[in-house]
Amino acid sequence: MKTPLVITGCGVVGPAGLGVARLWDAVVSGRLLGSPFAGAGSDGLRIPFVGAIPPAVEPLLPWPRFRVASFMALAADEAVRAAGWPSETLSDEATGLCAATSKGDIAAMTASGRQPADFLKCLPDGPGNRLAERLAIRGPRVTSVAACATGTHALIRAAQMLRDGDADRVLVSVADASITPLLLGAFARMGVLTADACRPFDVGRSGFFISEGAAAVTIERADAAAAPPLVELAGWLTGADPTGLIAQDVTGGTLGDAIRILLSRAKLSPRDVTLYSAHGTATASNDRAEAAAIGDSLRANGSPGPWVFAAKSMVGHLLGAASLTEAIVAIEAVVRGVCPPTPTLCRLDPRCNVAIGSVAHEAHHRAAICTSLGFGGQMGLLAFRRV
Repeated sequence: MKTPLVITGCGVVGPAGLGVARLWDAVVSGRLLGSPFAGAGSDGLRIPFVGAIPPAVEPLLPWPRFRVASFMALAADEAVRAAGWPSETLSDEATGLCAATSKGDIAAMTASGRQPADFLKCLPDGPGNRLAERLAIRGPRVTSVAACATGTHALIRAAQMLRDGDADRVLVSVADASITPLLLGAFARMGVLTADACRPFDVGRSGFFISEGAAAVTIERADAAAAPPLVELAGWLTGADPTGLIAQDVTGGTLGDAIRILLSRAKLSPRDVTLYSAHGTATASNDRAEAAAIGDSLRANGSPGPWVFAAKSMVGHLLGAASLTEAIVAIEAVVRGVCPPTPTLCRLDPRCNVAIGSVAHEAHHRAAICTSLGFGGQMGLLAFRRV
């Protein structure tokens, strides 16, 4: 029997501020973290609001010109402290690092000018290189890039490193800093940015808003963990939906098949899954695809289906850091016994028949599924089991 893999520490920085406690307090209270944006996207396109880190966090950035690396470091520091890893553990050759971004540091890259060293720090592997130097990590290191599923893919790669015997423990840290005119303008032109609020599964949904930040977790074998485990990573899956750049299979067939495979790998039944963290971008095809997949795979054989929540309704879309941030919310919900809210929900789309609500409530969770559906069809799914 394989030794369970467990999450032992979490860290986060984002529009709620620095720390998992601040993020959880914002989520459980249903606080909306978007704020008006004074700037504009490329070509002067209007951007109503964004999810920027609070001003109080700015002085804490270790490399102010390099926001992606700085966010990644702050989240990693918290996760490492929570896991109880001393410096000698970090520098042990059996400690791995999965550091990921969906696109590198675009803002710093465009400002790098003629400085080759600065340019190299902005490539997708640049922030992870700086983090490894900061923490003196000498073990195996990889960089994952999978659009909005980047964080999920990074955690999956970490789990594979443990299963393959490449490492005894792995730090996973992902970050994104896309509040720049170029990227905001690109998303505005794609027509996926909301003009008022992110309302996943609502009949009046109109898209999401862009946020910035980072998330980090430590994953270890249960028999060697220094800190008490938070949850078990019971299963994982990567996949693809070839429907389109920003569209999903609205029949739910592609995602539903993936969920069934995930359940089999994790040795879970549909009834075991009491919580579902939706990708929930509040776009027409995403929400229909997820709702159909939930009905097809998790409400089968008389199962009532899980409670569904969409963290983007509060924290916005952190792009490369979104999926791991949302996974941390799910982990906290399982540990604390809470069903998080989707506070912007006003009227459920009748085509999205899911159990969802605007107010948090208590519940005992056996297992949770987190789904990430990245641009271009990237898919990543995680199953967490209560310990």
